[in-house]
Amino acid sequence: MKRRVAVLALVLVGVVAAGAVAKTVYHSPLDLKYSPEGKFLAVSDRTGGTVAIIDTATGKVAQEVALKGEPTGVAWSADGTKVYVAERGSGTVAEVEAAKGKVLRRFDVGLRPMGVALAAKRGVLVVADTVTDDLSFVDLATGKEKTRVRLVREPHFVAVTPDEKLAVVGNLLPLGSAADPQTSACVSLVDMDTMKSVADIRMPGGSTCIRGVAVSPDGKWAYAVHTVGRTTLPTTQLERGWVNTNAVSIIDLAAKDVYATLLLDRLSEGAADPWGVVLSKDGKTLWVSIAGIHQIA
Repeated sequence: MKRRVAVLALVLVGVVAAGAVAKTVYHSPLDLKYSPEGKFLAVSDRTGGTVAIIDTATGKVAQEVALKGEPTGVAWSADGTKVYVAERGSGTVAEVEAAKGKVLRRFDVGLRPMGVALAAKRGVLVVADTVTDDLSFVDLATGKEKTRVRLVREPHFVAVTPDEKLAVVGNLLPLGSAADPQTSACVSLVDMDTMKSVADIRMPGGSTCIRGVAVSPDGKWAYAVHTVGRTTLPTTQLERGWVNTNAVSIIDLAAKDVYATLLLDRLSEGAADPWGVVLSKDGKTLWVSIAGIHQIA
């Protein structure tokens, strides 16, 4: 009898433990943005299925809002009262009231949206749709999609110039023959007046995985982080980046061309998978999050 009770107790402990494991919530912060006045930070949690509003003074979560699908890109309204969060799994963008942690509206966009950016003066939300390879323009007054602009391949993140004349979009993957040494991913420029693509700027040959993009405060330069695959070189010097290197490309927006590409790797330490990029308000300092080594450059 004692043995049966002991076995039953072990079974019950196992069931409880299994239930605890099943209820474990994992967190995967993917994108973040400061509110205009800098008092709050909105962070999308792709695995947890929420957006967290963090009080920057205390470092504590003020609101955590459950969303649909997998929350990805975030953007704040100009007055700092609302946060727009792409819901990748449901093809929508949620408009969240930051103070109350309440979803006010949802906007239908393309399949698996990733990056979002606000053109506040125009009252337009710009959303990168990865699967449909296009850019959605959402009219915030009506909550309806105005139009879509066809891009290259899997647009990921987007930034709008300060004068709101251009949207700068990084395409994650190249389009073309992998046998061509010049095949590379592009940064697309979209005219906000005509809502048409005006340039697809190729990164150096072999470049792929364009993720974060940013625009300088004066609107003259754009910055895009990506990898550069050395696909035409023999793999004899792995420690010197003869397979993949990691880079920031600087784009001259007036010339619509790459001005320079800077490598992030050092001889003694790689910089795998650059992800996010942001500029200081004076445009003198650039920060890059390097996901593969858990560091900031």
